[in-house]
Amino acid sequence: MATGADTWWAQAAQDAGLAVWAYQPFPEQTAKFTSAQQREHARIREIAERVVVVGDRFAWGHFDTRDALMIDDAHAIIAVRDPGRDSGGTVSALARYCPARTVIKVNTAARHTSIASAYTHGPWSDPSARHDAVTGRQAIDAVFPAGTACTSRPDDAAPATTPHTTPPPDSGIDP
Repeated sequence: MATGADTWWAQAAQDAGLAVWAYQPFPEQTAKFTSAQQREHARIREIAERVVVVGDRFAWGHFDTRDALMIDDAHAIIAVRDPGRDSGGTVSALARYCPARTVIKVNTAARHTSIASAYTHGPWSDPSARHDAVTGRQAIDAVFPAGTACTSRPDDAAPATTPHTTPPPDSGIDP
């Protein structure tokens, strides 16, 4: 759990009555946070129904393990990022652990949300360039009604091309 979007989404989940799970690479992760960020992090940990701390001290590998555990436990992957950044924790986690997972992509620069049945590094701002890396089909843009939750997830034996989320019945999108 980091600052910014991580804590915003945790608060939104709590406000919606959903369970919050927090994943942290090591206890001192917050040492370089501002005091306000440390307080917010502590508050989110307090409301979390589950807290996973990977290691007992700093190690770069703990970030990767945290990412793998967090993504493996997720029913839906929502990536909130600026497409102008092509490195960092979010980009790394998506590239490593989501090549065959459905990803809801929130483009903070264009204020646009799309969903694809596999994560790709392709341009997010050009709708004609977005495509599904597994099938080669164009990605589906979707607007989900407020309060919609993606809750369907196949078992671990499912083929990589099976979507890990199911659109809401009234969305007009074929699963």
